Amino acid sequence: MAVPVRKALVADLERILLALAFWLGLAAGPLQAADDWIERLGLLQDPAANFTPDSVRAGPFQSYDHQLALGFSRAAHWVRVELRPSAVPLLLSIEIPNLDHVRLLRRDKAGVWHTTESGDTVPYAERPWRSPFLAFRIEPEQTGQPLYLRILTTGTTGINIAARPIEQGLLSEHRHMILDAAIFGLVLMAIALCLLLYAVSRQRIFLGFCLTQMLWLAEAVTFNGYTSVLLPGTPTDRIYSVLGSASFLVDMFFHIALVRRFRPAAWAFWTATGVAVLGLFAVPILFFQDVMLAMQFRTILSAIFVVLMAVMAWTAKAPSVVSVGMLRTVYSALVLSICIWLLPMLGWTAPLSISFQAIMLQGTVNLALIMAMLAYQTLRERRLAEVASERMRDAETERRVQSQSLEAQRNLTWMLSHEVGTSLAIIRLALTRETISDRNARRIDKAINGLDRVIRHCLDTDRIQAGQLAISPRKLDLTEVVLGLREQFHGQRRIADDGLQEPIFLTTDPDLIRVTLTHILENAIKYSPEDTPIQLQIAPLADRAGVRITVRNERLAGPAPDAGRVFDKFYRDPHVLATSGSGLGLFIVRQVAKALGGSARFQIEDDFAILTLDLPDLTGTPSDLAVPRLQRVSG
Repeated sequence: MAVPVRKALVADLERILLALAFWLGLAAGPLQAADDWIERLGLLQDPAANFTPDSVRAGPFQSYDHQLALGFSRAAHWVRVELRPSAVPLLLSIEIPNLDHVRLLRRDKAGVWHTTESGDTVPYAERPWRSPFLAFRIEPEQTGQPLYLRILTTGTTGINIAARPIEQGLLSEHRHMILDAAIFGLVLMAIALCLLLYAVSRQRIFLGFCLTQMLWLAEAVTFNGYTSVLLPGTPTDRIYSVLGSASFLVDMFFHIALVRRFRPAAWAFWTATGVAVLGLFAVPILFFQDVMLAMQFRTILSAIFVVLMAVMAWTAKAPSVVSVGMLRTVYSALVLSICIWLLPMLGWTAPLSISFQAIMLQGTVNLALIMAMLAYQTLRERRLAEVASERMRDAETERRVQSQSLEAQRNLTWMLSHEVGTSLAIIRLALTRETISDRNARRIDKAINGLDRVIRHCLDTDRIQAGQLAISPRKLDLTEVVLGLREQFHGQRRIADDGLQEPIFLTTDPDLIRVTLTHILENAIKYSPEDTPIQLQIAPLADRAGVRITVRNERLAGPAPDAGRVFDKFYRDPHVLATSGSGLGLFIVRQVAKALGGSARFQIEDDFAILTLDLPDLTGTPSDLAVPRLQRVSG
């Protein structure tokens, strides 16, 4: 089962990575669109956040190319935007949407500055552009002169500024909305799947995952500006800070609890736990000290924590809710997604285009994790079901074997009590007479023969099953054997052999053939009406060297015997229990036939019982070949 499970998990991983690659292709679009109307961008840092627009005009702006990493800074950042002239209104969009405060300043021909404000600290109802995304409408007459953006933010991954005609700008926003809706829908699906997994497995780790995803979803909705639409009269900067910290803490403790199941390196586990405990201090800092300090503290701990998570994943020793290989893959992708977000925020690297959607990438990786959990759990449940089914089959087989064993023991007890008891009663009755008549002597002889037959049958059965019966193939004349048996049973029944006279030679074990044919004829005579002949025919096998011996007898009145059980050890048809018999004759016939490389079959046709014995020619088989141990039959 291990190979199919591994193949299924690999297939699921391929699907997840393909979906992730597709999403990356959508999100990692060009930094500057082909229809962008921005001609030049300049950046000026205002450390004390006290520059005036007039002082900024003459400031030393440094040119940069669209993307901007601010990191954690209390400074104001001024961006000078120079647009190409346009005959249509433009949409000046600013990514990412969770900037605290953005102010657009423009100077008219009279030298008067006009200011428009937006950002998380500005309620949605007061923003100039009614959209989840931060943007300003630029009229055609405003495109021929520099525009200034004053940006204040607690901390951000990066900022991307673009200017497009209104129609193209709206199209870009709609594309982002569709992409966000798809990601949010997938996360909601992951939450639903987690609840389903919890309902099936009752493992609390799935409830923990649901909580982390709910908080992540709330954080992502706020990060992308949708909360401002839902709460049009409320600034959303504080909401994002609280949700971000809550998501950060719950996420850390969830991942620790999850990876612990895989038995990672102890030092990595306890170090990660210590980092998570330190993360608790971000809460009082957030509420009572400084939001920027709390976010910076959280970001540094996140950078350390994700590295420890990767170490824990790569030192994991045992699978749990996913395979170890899948755990390593998902956590490696998770570390990459968080680094794309963290490093620019810390100011260590320049932002990439994907950095502006890093939080969505993290959600996609989390979705990959739950899909891997679902796939692994499904395969695990399927395997457990297969094991349970196999155990049930084994238990049923054991029960059937025990039932057959008990039945065989009952049949043996009944047979011994009947055969031995009857024979002993006859002998005891005869011995009570002063003189033994010829009739009683014959009865005693018959009883003794019956006892001898039972003992002989039991000994033959034991020797066959113990593998102590040796095969000594020799060439013999079957015609001679049949004529001898016909003479042996002459006083009991007529055996019709179709005038068998010509020699029929076969290389096999003479003693075993005589024993087998004796049992067959005894069975046919015992279970057929008196004065009816027993028909015996010998014909060559069609597919190989050997013979087919067919014994046909008219059966007794009443229900037909169970053809599927007549070869079972100690089996006696319930309707003929009054007839003397050990229940071993046909069992010995089939076992000997198998030992000789042949087969025995029993069937009912109309009012006749037919036993067919196929025997191969053993020419070339070594003499005194031990019979291999046959299948053990309970009882």
